[in-house]
Amino acid sequence: MGKGKGYIAPQQFDRMTEELVSQLPLAQPPVPVEAIAGNLGLTVEYTELGEGVSGILVASGVSGTIGINKRDPRVRQRFSIAHEIGHFKLHANASDNLFIDREYVLFRDDRASRGEIRHEIQANMFAASLLMPASLVKSRVAAGRIDLGDDEQIDALASTFQVSQAAMAYRIVRLFR
Repeated sequence: MGKGKGYIAPQQFDRMTEELVSQLPLAQPPVPVEAIAGNLGLTVEYTELGEGVSGILVASGVSGTIGINKRDPRVRQRFSIAHEIGHFKLHANASDNLFIDREYVLFRDDRASRGEIRHEIQANMFAASLLMPASLVKSRVAAGRIDLGDDEQIDALASTFQVSQAAMAYRIVRLFR
């Protein structure tokens, strides 16, 4: 499911990512994205990627490598890993990728991070759903009676999930609107 170019509803991302997370013994956040990558046949390597590049996915068939900019903050690295997993799950058979020796390369750059490309928007939504599973976020919000307008409480929730405050705020807006 999911490979190709069509519209994907946010609920589909939640179902796909909940399935990935359910394959791990996860009782509480943060979601171990490196373990999920490994379960999918992806190796994660931390390396120099150059200015403005957070992650690279090089895949062939059912395996591949995710390159992560080792200079990025840890929350950015985690989001980049989840983003590249999203590309692997959603776009591995897309016809408009750059193919090199039967492999494709998807770069995460400044234009992509602004959400100007449909594949990038989808990978960002997938990453948010993977790092902040709907069930875990909703249970934390319900259990803690979190004031969604309180920046300190959003920051604490972001720390629990090891994501940026901006990513957590975006996810909460998507889940509770």
